Amino acid sequence: MENISENYYVAQSDVFELLALKFRSNNHEYMQAESHRAKESFNQFIHDAVSLVSDAVKEELDCFFHQDSFFGLTFVQLLYQHDKWHDIPDFLNFLEQLECEEIISAFLTSGYPSPERIGDYNDEQEVFSHIQASLLPFPEQAKLFYLYFDKENTKRRLLKLVEEINEKIFQPFKEKLGAYHEDSIQKLLKMDEKHVKKLIQPNFDQPNANLPNKMIIIPSYFYYTSTLFSYGGKNDAVISLAGMERIEQIMDESKEEDRVIDLAKALSDRTKIKIIKRAE
Repeated sequence: MENISENYYVAQSDVFELLALKFRSNNHEYMQAESHRAKESFNQFIHDAVSLVSDAVKEELDCFFHQDSFFGLTFVQLLYQHDKWHDIPDFLNFLEQLECEEIISAFLTSGYPSPERIGDYNDEQEVFSHIQASLLPFPEQAKLFYLYFDKENTKRRLLKLVEEINEKIFQPFKEKLGAYHEDSIQKLLKMDEKHVKKLIQPNFDQPNANLPNKMIIIPSYFYYTSTLFSYGGKNDAVISLAGMERIEQIMDESKEEDRVIDLAKALSDRTKIKIIKRAE
């Protein structure tokens, strides 16, 4: 992890990219509503990747990585807190050892505010009330309640899904992804603070907003022009998966601004010269 400026850092994570791959695989058409539509080569890669898995796996992707609930992405902060976000085998082992209740606990923090935190995850009525009070759409509430009641099987299903997507899609592409990640990290390291902030600062757009102690930007091939934002109160840390194309867009904006500034300086210098000549 390298420091960019102040409390901004940049890092690479195969684990988070694997999670991003699963979310993209299930929601590509939905994410195509991005401000810039994906290049045909990217669209073709996602199409080919999804074709490698069975209909049963696609159903599991829709269960755990649905656009309205993104249960599988709720592990981001948990993995960061336990330092299991770099190495995929470590992540798989961690997931296998994780208590079922901890998995459900993560799912219950799927980014939708609820009136109160759960005191006892074994209290079925309390969990039911919590889910009902959430802003999850009703189908996702029903799904979450089922996953809670069938938590032993939920863990097995999730682990099997992660292993299959990793083996069939991620690993064959890992070397190329590593090169993409390194290229984006180098671009971020060259970026000035103003443009680095554009990646995640909109989440703190209030004038008096207190910025987290640490903000970690992780380039993601699969997030393309989108970004994922995850805040953890325990560590006062933000994890932001930034699409590589979004990083490229901001770099282009930075270059354009530099050209405008250079032009303005050139025009200013010419004006000064004319004024001096008139004075003579």
